[in-house]
Amino acid sequence: SEPNEEAIKNRLSVWDGYHGRLQSLFNESYSLKNTVYHLDLHSCWRNGKKDGKPFRRPDVIVSDKSGSSSVPEFTKAVVSTLEHAGFDVALNSVFKGGYIVTNYGKPDQGINSIQLEFVRDLYMDESTLQLHDGVQRIQKALHEVLKNVHAFANKRHNHDKNDDGYVMEPA
Repeated sequence: SEPNEEAIKNRLSVWDGYHGRLQSLFNESYSLKNTVYHLDLHSCWRNGKKDGKPFRRPDVIVSDKSGSSSVPEFTKAVVSTLEHAGFDVALNSVFKGGYIVTNYGKPDQGINSIQLEFVRDLYMDESTLQLHDGVQRIQKALHEVLKNVHAFANKRHNHDKNDDGYVMEPA
């Protein structure tokens, strides 16, 4: 059934509040160093359909709108960190980036946004939705990603890079 007018107003209120706060965080971060490195985290089911046929998704799908929402060095830093952690990673495959990376990622203005989709069976039983020990692997990997993003951002901000561009080496 169609949502009633009150339900629509409630959803729009939540959407407006969320995106208003997100824009404020982008603005605040940008004002500090004239750059933003943003990760938009999601999860998805392991099994999906592509072109109407069943297929098994990789562990992590990294999306930067085919390079339009992030500088390539930032994307490479995230991908290499996840691969180093042992994940099967795909770039701009299946998912190419949703609303947030599309609308907020503006690398030409110093605002970089990447979407990460982790398949749920890495950290939960997909049939019961109960977490399992794999959640610790995800936490550890995200800790490494954040640590490397921080190092990457500091290196870029200090303009301490070689002429070929900076490629993050996993810690």
